[in-house]
Amino acid sequence: MKKAIGKRLLALLLVVLMLCPQTYALAATDLSGHWCRGEIEAFLSKDLVRGYPDGGFHPDATVTRAEFIRMVNSTFGFVREGTATFTDVKEGDWYSADLAAAARTGWFSGMPDGSALPQATITRQEAAKLLVSMLEEKRPGSFAMFTDGRQVADWARDYVETAGALGIIEGFPDGTYRPTRYLTRAETVKMLSNIAQQIYSAAGIYHTDRVERSAVVLCGAVTLRGAVIKGNLYVSESCAGSLDLTDCTVEGSIVILGAAARAVTLRGSSVREILLRSDAANTEITVGSGSKVDLITANAAASIEVAAGGLVHEVRSNAAGTNIHGSGTVELITANEPTLVRGSTLNAGSSGKMNGTSAGTGTGSIPGGAPGGDTPTPRPPAQQKYALSAGADKDNYNINEENRVSGQVTCGGEGLSGVPISMVIRFPEEDVRVVLDETASAEDGSFSFNFVLPASSVAGVYEIRITAGKPVRQSVVLSITVAGQVTVNKAALEEMIEKAEGMEQDKYTSDSWAALSAELARAKSVYSGSEATQAEVDAQTEALAQAIGALVLRADKSALRAAIDKASGVKRSKYTQESLKALDRALEDAERVYEDDNATNKEVAQSTDKLLRAIEALEEKGAMEASLKLNGSDAPASYRALLGEAKSFPNNGDSLIWLTEGAGTGTLKVTLQSSDESILKPDAVADGTMSAAITAEICKPGAVEVSITSIWGNEQQSGKLAVTVVNEATVSALRKAIEDGRALDAKDFKEEGFAAFTAALDDAQKALDNVSSTEAQLAAAARTLGDARAALKNINWSDIKVTITEQNRTEELTEYTVYQGYSAPLCVVSDTSADKVNKISFAGETENTFDIQVSDWGEKNRKNFTLYANELGTHTLTVTVSFTDGTYTEARIAITAVEKVDTTVLKAAINKAKTLVESNYSKGWEEFQTALSEAQAVNKLRVTTQETVDDATKKLNDAMAALVVKKVDVTNLEVVWYQGAYSSTDPVPETVHTAKGKSLPDTGFYWLNVKGLQKNQVTADGVSIRSTDETVVIVDRSIEGAGNENPYIYRQRVDLKVVGEGTAEIVATVTLVDGTEHQASFTVISAAVTDKSALNALIAEAEALKAGDYTAESWKAFEAALESAKAVAADSAAGQSEVDEAKDKLQSAMNALEKAAAADKSALNECIAEAEALEANDYSAESWKAVQTALANAKKLSADASASQEQVDAAAKTLREKIDALAGRASVDDIKARLDIAGALSSMLYTAESWQTLQQAVTDAQRVADAESGDIKTVNAAYDTLTRALYSLIWADTVTFKSFTVKNAPVFVYGAEYGSAYFADKNVRETFEENGTAWESELDGKKQHSILGGIEVTPNAVKEGWYYSQLKNVSVDEMDAALLAQCEMLVMETTDDEGKTVNSRYLVYLPVNDGIDRTALHAAVESTRGLDASAYNDAQWADVQSALIKARAVYADKASAQQEINEAAKALSDAVAATSGGGDTPITGEIKDIGLTYGDGGVSIMGDPGEYSDASFQVVAGEYQTELTDTCGYNMNDWGDNGYAEMSDEMWNYIETHCKKDGKYAVTIKLYRYNKETKEFTPYIVDGKQVEFQVYVTK
Repeated sequence: MKKAIGKRLLALLLVVLMLCPQTYALAATDLSGHWCRGEIEAFLSKDLVRGYPDGGFHPDATVTRAEFIRMVNSTFGFVREGTATFTDVKEGDWYSADLAAAARTGWFSGMPDGSALPQATITRQEAAKLLVSMLEEKRPGSFAMFTDGRQVADWARDYVETAGALGIIEGFPDGTYRPTRYLTRAETVKMLSNIAQQIYSAAGIYHTDRVERSAVVLCGAVTLRGAVIKGNLYVSESCAGSLDLTDCTVEGSIVILGAAARAVTLRGSSVREILLRSDAANTEITVGSGSKVDLITANAAASIEVAAGGLVHEVRSNAAGTNIHGSGTVELITANEPTLVRGSTLNAGSSGKMNGTSAGTGTGSIPGGAPGGDTPTPRPPAQQKYALSAGADKDNYNINEENRVSGQVTCGGEGLSGVPISMVIRFPEEDVRVVLDETASAEDGSFSFNFVLPASSVAGVYEIRITAGKPVRQSVVLSITVAGQVTVNKAALEEMIEKAEGMEQDKYTSDSWAALSAELARAKSVYSGSEATQAEVDAQTEALAQAIGALVLRADKSALRAAIDKASGVKRSKYTQESLKALDRALEDAERVYEDDNATNKEVAQSTDKLLRAIEALEEKGAMEASLKLNGSDAPASYRALLGEAKSFPNNGDSLIWLTEGAGTGTLKVTLQSSDESILKPDAVADGTMSAAITAEICKPGAVEVSITSIWGNEQQSGKLAVTVVNEATVSALRKAIEDGRALDAKDFKEEGFAAFTAALDDAQKALDNVSSTEAQLAAAARTLGDARAALKNINWSDIKVTITEQNRTEELTEYTVYQGYSAPLCVVSDTSADKVNKISFAGETENTFDIQVSDWGEKNRKNFTLYANELGTHTLTVTVSFTDGTYTEARIAITAVEKVDTTVLKAAINKAKTLVESNYSKGWEEFQTALSEAQAVNKLRVTTQETVDDATKKLNDAMAALVVKKVDVTNLEVVWYQGAYSSTDPVPETVHTAKGKSLPDTGFYWLNVKGLQKNQVTADGVSIRSTDETVVIVDRSIEGAGNENPYIYRQRVDLKVVGEGTAEIVATVTLVDGTEHQASFTVISAAVTDKSALNALIAEAEALKAGDYTAESWKAFEAALESAKAVAADSAAGQSEVDEAKDKLQSAMNALEKAAAADKSALNECIAEAEALEANDYSAESWKAVQTALANAKKLSADASASQEQVDAAAKTLREKIDALAGRASVDDIKARLDIAGALSSMLYTAESWQTLQQAVTDAQRVADAESGDIKTVNAAYDTLTRALYSLIWADTVTFKSFTVKNAPVFVYGAEYGSAYFADKNVRETFEENGTAWESELDGKKQHSILGGIEVTPNAVKEGWYYSQLKNVSVDEMDAALLAQCEMLVMETTDDEGKTVNSRYLVYLPVNDGIDRTALHAAVESTRGLDASAYNDAQWADVQSALIKARAVYADKASAQQEINEAAKALSDAVAATSGGGDTPITGEIKDIGLTYGDGGVSIMGDPGEYSDASFQVVAGEYQTELTDTCGYNMNDWGDNGYAEMSDEMWNYIETHCKKDGKYAVTIKLYRYNKETKEFTPYIVDGKQVEFQVYVTK
């Protein structure tokens, strides 16, 4: 029976755990590559956070407020007790206890309306506020660390600053913090790990070297040794028991949380502060010998013992009942509440101290006077020689102003340098401190702190504690008075800003203007900010003044422009090329300067002068110019002509032209002359041509000069051309000889002679390239080249050297030693190109001496080959390389073959040696390392002797045997059997009862866990598992983590098979390197299989019986027998006799059941009739639903013949109570709320018809509201009519702007309407233009007042704003954008100089410059146009109407905050989207091409399930749902293959009644996963939610 109850409790616990999204402590499967993987896995390992059922952690999923609070509670050990008192949290909610813990400890208070919003997603700035509130620490920061710091809400600003200063938040890589972004699970873990870098979650001794941030202790019996904690050490309220700090340093505070009974003991440790929070009762603090604490703040009563040799600089007692005792020293005791000091009371408001063995009083007194109390024990001399002094630089400090505190540390009256100095500011009446960065004293011992109290500070008395570190170890406390925020004078800065804004940009260079603009932006930021000090304002004023002074006037470029235009108009044909080039350079420079926006006047003048000078320097051409052109370009001085079949000059396709230009007079005459016409004879040239083709007849080889002359009037131009005539055959022969010479390969010839040939080849090329080379010179070059070619000598291939090397090496081998029969990797290399090698062959002394395998790849002149020596001894290998010319050469190598040595034992010894770790041995390690190195060197030898191998093996084994093993520390050793997954902490029971033929365990697996050791402290084969009896055999085992982690974790999984009846012990033995053994075991007892089929059948029959059919007394006995039978059926160890006995007892109890008498149902039926006569529309949904629920139960019992009288009476009573509690659907207060909304709207925004309907509804509703009461139907009708009118308001297509007058000057023309494309009316436009000036002059000095908004707008603001500027040239789009982008309605009035009203008030629109974005809200309201009410059920349509009315009210209210705007927009959008086709089933998603068909008592599903092909389905409608069975489409590629679920007639009747639309019926499908082995269904979870969607079912 006890086991059955335990299993039921376990099942219930599993159900509860399944309801919580963070219950599964699984190893996360979705962290690979994630930026926060390390922190998340650390938190998972300590069970501080949990994963999801799918095995993932979902690091990027968002976090609700409740989930965030649970993670904080887990990290800091806040005990989850009690029930939260928030309005939206019920007892039994999984997060109720967490919210209660957070509220109890004071860091979470919920919303102002009393709600907690537990399921709302938490933002990053909300998370920062909660964490800082939990830490109760305040530190000034700066938003400069985040580029979007100004987006932080005002209420969160201080908290985000502090979180940034403390390093809790770090921001994103782009420098932003994104305060309103939703927090993810990974970001939550990162924030928590930034606070708690080290978490002690298990009892034990910790040797922690250094913690850079803070640490948390979650349990008792924790000892820290040698720890240095740079931040705080938080002692959680879950930490009950002892916390010992030995030789530790805590640079922050030890913060004690909660009322757990605990003892904190310091031994030789140094702590800056111990802070007991106000709820930290039951705490005992012991400051042991050699320990020092700067400050102990007791906000809760505590026992503080300072032992001999212990020192506390100050104890600040803020709680009555604090007891300070011991024989140590407390330099100052500040008793703000009555405090016990060594048995005597120190009154509240007094101070004292505790020296040696007594307590002494200062300004207070101890009644009776403790012995020695007036004479403190002298401090040791080392303490007396040091002194710390400090003071403020002025009497009163100001907020937002730089302040200074300075002081000095001395030793014997002389300054002491390098002493660490820290300063803490404690805010008035708050337990909030600001810690400044530590400094160090200067050479003379002086130090100082400069700081600015932020604008958020309050006036009052601040306490400043200055502490000097080692060796001084003293503190000074100062009290400073802060009068309030200093008034910063910004008048000069304002004046400078106005001056800068009055400058005209087009007068100055772009660079200097850009510098001014940047400085002006900074000045405006300082001017508008509230944090700037006077020094910062003055500095910015000076910087802006300098930027104004640095403005550079734009240069006057008119003269430069004129010069450029003049230069561009020059007639270029008149001037020489040289003078035009100079002009072009000057013109290019002038155009560059002209385009340079930053050019100075000096640069412009210089460029202008340079260009004008270039124009003046232009040189006109003479009457004639002439030049010789070859192929269109200037001809060279020399030319080569070829004498061949074609004897015309020029040849080779060249065109030689004499070009004449100018403006000569008379006839142009061109003549040609040859210096030797026997070589080259010119053709005649026609007179009077501007250009002439130069041609001549080639007669013979030789050199000649051709003269060309142009005569034009009195002008003459001449030119000359040197021509060398050679035979074409001579050139061709030389060119061919050069080409043949270039094709020769130097490798084919001996070095001597080839250099001379190369020189001759180069000389021949030079002669060929020189067009002035004569016939004789070309012929001589050809002869010299031919002689050099003939002198070349071919190489004798037999002289080529051939060498033998090892593969991939270059050293030549003449002898080589190998193991007989084993491969030798060799290579043959011939010193020539590969194409000269014909073949390589190998030969031994006999045919069988060697086996040779030649590589198939590689060049012929370098071949790898593998040699196998078949015979022992030394033999010669001959390698022959034959060349393509028939010659060959040889190389020889002596190969010595020896017997192969056996290194098996050596390698085994080496492998064993590699597993050893130095930390396991106390002696012999150095000698062992030497032997190991020698053995490894021998093992790497290519060839060695067996004697060498055996010697190295012996030395290594001897060295290992000589090692002296240390005793293994097994203090933390755990050898434990667990069952389940590796993450489980469920141990295997000492005794497991089972039956023959069973496999163990039933689920999961058994696994042995070995931990608490260093790596390799377990021998290589040191873990063995065995069964002591053959009735249980080990059928499978696998190892994980064998020695790869530190501390050592060894896991071995085993699966068992029970093959007989009897008892077997499963024993695991762990052998350590020191020879000791450690065991863990469990016992398996197996018995014969018990037949429980008859018992189970009888239990099923019994469970079908109903209690109402029988008397209470007989049912009670039956129920006890049934529970007992079920317990036996569930007990795997139950024997056959127990089973049979339980069956018999249950049968007897069933036989003894007595039938109960029929119940009287008349009163119940009367209530039912009364309830059915009521109309739902008259009552509130909540009260009506309660009646319907009670009515359904009453009708069910009325129809149940077996219902007891007690059940019937209870149902009648409940139904009567619900009928009497019916409330009207609407109340007078509801009507008044609707009237308030209607009153805030403006008729200008809606059509006249819809507005008139609203006004009539308002009149009728007001009448009912004034009456303050009315019958339910009247109130409902008035409320419904007003609601429909509000909902039915239609946006106006046009909005008319009325005209108003300022001293009779029309400002806005009559008849202009929003909606017209432009002011098309010419008269209207002219009227406005004529009176525009009057508007400006008449408004000057006057003020406009907003009656509704309560703000004051100056004329300047009006003139420069949207209203005035857009009227000059307005379009529909511009006005639409301006109105929708936040406008407010203003009633304007104009006053005269005496403040009297001049004209009437008119309604106009002005832009709202409040930074609020209403675009989404406007779009949401627009989306309601034309909605079809039939697409919604009644509840959904009511939600749409309510959300729309709320949205309009928020839109019209200028005081609405951005969050209200966003929430109203989202609520309306969600309501519009939540259509269910007219049924009661809400839409939560959709999937295409999936349908349901109803018939024959069930529904069939059809269609492609897509990504949900492994899902089973359940149909849900209202409170009805189909059962989940293995026919519900699981693991189907197409649900149509096997998707069927039974549906009751009652469910179908409900669907037909409530869910009908267009002949179809809307229902919801929920998806589940089906486990074939366990036959269990679990919800199909995606992103933390069960998948569900809407489909239509057709009958």
